[in-house]
Amino acid sequence: MSVSKFRTWRSARALAFLAVVAVLSGCSSLQGKSDEDVQGKPIDGAVRHSFNNEAVVGLWRSAEESRQDGDFIGAFRELRKALEIDPADPVVWSRLAEMALRLNKPEPSEKYAERSTQLANGNNTLIYRNWLIIQRAREINNDIEGADQALRKANQFRP
Repeated sequence: MSVSKFRTWRSARALAFLAVVAVLSGCSSLQGKSDEDVQGKPIDGAVRHSFNNEAVVGLWRSAEESRQDGDFIGAFRELRKALEIDPADPVVWSRLAEMALRLNKPEPSEKYAERSTQLANGNNTLIYRNWLIIQRAREINNDIEGADQALRKANQFRP
């Protein structure tokens, strides 16, 4: 790889990582509420979502507290419990993918993001988020070509 191509790829990778962080930080919600500001407009980068099960809401809240405290293992455990209750929730799968990534477990992270995408039902913001997670997981595994492919796929769903 030439120096200029490496620099271009490195810059694109840094921008993609920042995009992942921005999207990930905007993805949380509780039952009956979506990620909206007081005027009802979506918060930038957020995924609209509400939960139908009180137990899942409690586990989500606990996972979010753990995540915000930097306890990614605790967040991961709570999200796994939530998926035992509602295994078809694409947002919980996506957050689980993020936690696996933060725990430096790129293979399961990619698998969870793929599952979330399968369940996303046309939610382009969530699909975009999942492809960015997959891109980062592939980068961690030094799969440069796969990471580039995932980034191209993500851009097809960019909100």
